[in-house]
Amino acid sequence: MTPPASGLYVHVPFCLRKCAYCDFYSEVPSARPDAERDYAELLGRELASLPELFDPETVYLGGGTPSALSLPVLQALLKSILSRTPHAEEITCEVNPGTLTKEKAKVLRDAGVNRVSLGAQSFDDRTLAFLGRIHRAEEIGDACRMLHHQGIDNLSLDLIYGLPPSISHGPEDDLERLIELAPDHISCYALTYEPGTPLHRDLEDERFRPLDDETCRNQYDAIRARLKAAGYIHYELSNFARPGRECRHNLIYWTGGDYIGVGPAAHSYWQGRRYGYPREWTAWHGRVECGGWNPVAEEELDEMAPAPAELKCQKSRADPGRDAPAELKCQKSRADPGREWVVLGLRLLEGVSLSALRERTGLSLEDLYDGEVERLIGLGMLVLEGDRLRLTEEALFISNAVFSELI
Repeated sequence: MTPPASGLYVHVPFCLRKCAYCDFYSEVPSARPDAERDYAELLGRELASLPELFDPETVYLGGGTPSALSLPVLQALLKSILSRTPHAEEITCEVNPGTLTKEKAKVLRDAGVNRVSLGAQSFDDRTLAFLGRIHRAEEIGDACRMLHHQGIDNLSLDLIYGLPPSISHGPEDDLERLIELAPDHISCYALTYEPGTPLHRDLEDERFRPLDDETCRNQYDAIRARLKAAGYIHYELSNFARPGRECRHNLIYWTGGDYIGVGPAAHSYWQGRRYGYPREWTAWHGRVECGGWNPVAEEELDEMAPAPAELKCQKSRADPGRDAPAELKCQKSRADPGREWVVLGLRLLEGVSLSALRERTGLSLEDLYDGEVERLIGLGMLVLEGDRLRLTEEALFISNAVFSELI
């Protein structure tokens, strides 16, 4: 899988209502007068001031909820974005089934969007209510049909597993209904309880019991087996695709490619340096007014993670694992660029090419690590086969713990 040279990420910071599990930056448009109009105008300034050398081959509109924008703003925004990215080949827009209309599906198609990431999450209305989703299960299929009718057939559907036992008996029914829709790409995320979210507060108040880790791991393994049987390739920790339908944009992140993010809370990796905007409207607004695309360098931005995976608003939603053996619980400080490149690459099931590592960084594993790799191989967490270092089957579910050793 060879990623394109660079990609553009556009963060749309609006949701009609925030989901109960979500800690990505967004706000309700009605909470700020003329919010959508101001956002579109400021984003236009950012796009106009991007580096001249930046010629992305992928575009990804995430959020937030891009499909929550009003029809005229969505149309104008897409025109502004795609006029700046004339050579983009994969153009993805995130869509909530509860905010898609026939008119918006047509606007997406007419603008040139050729891939849609649909936030299904579950096909059970009770589960959707628990998660705080605004859509109903029947609207997922309706959204797929609207998009297919407009000729957008490259669809990715998200699914959440690892739900509390009082809410769900497992992902089997969701999987079958998802497979019936025959999307080309599927993302499966374990439910996590991020501090500050409604679900985290409910968990602390003991309003429900979380699923135990062993059962969650069994669900992950069952998902992998069922999707493999259905013809999907498990190519990244949480992602599955029909052959040739891997998300090209996300491959940029996992292989250390260049990308630029615009909009509040967006992150960038451009010419060897990381940048980002604060998760706050006023700060983003002020920086753009002062200089167009004007993010803060990583070392100046406390909220920047060492290696932002950029998934779902510049943050890796969930590596499959929740817990790990005690001998793997080790934390490192801010990532060395070479180590960061290794960790991001290990998200892919094919692993990291050591020759590519040397070509990219001028370093070998021996230069970057002092026994950590050998130790993890001995523990059965990593395997070195020829030119490639990859996670073992045993390590996939506890990948975060392995990464903490290597970062």
